[in-house]
Amino acid sequence: MQRQLVSRDEIMRLVNERIRQPLYGGASTLGGVFRLLEPDRDGCNWQECGFNGIYTEGFRHAVIEIRAKYNIQDEA
Repeated sequence: MQRQLVSRDEIMRLVNERIRQPLYGGASTLGGVFRLLEPDRDGCNWQECGFNGIYTEGFRHAVIEIRAKYNIQDEA
């Protein structure tokens, strides 16, 4: 599956929007993301770095779902 390229801010918005859905619990928010030098073995080029609130399974699943669909676009 081809990942969509979006900005860092959009990645954070997508994750936090997903976390707010009742299924994911809404107990935390993503604090930031950083761009990996090389994509990981799954082809994702970013990693979450910090969160606010309670780390839950819902938070983890939201990040996993967004990592599977989106990459950070190169910044000009």
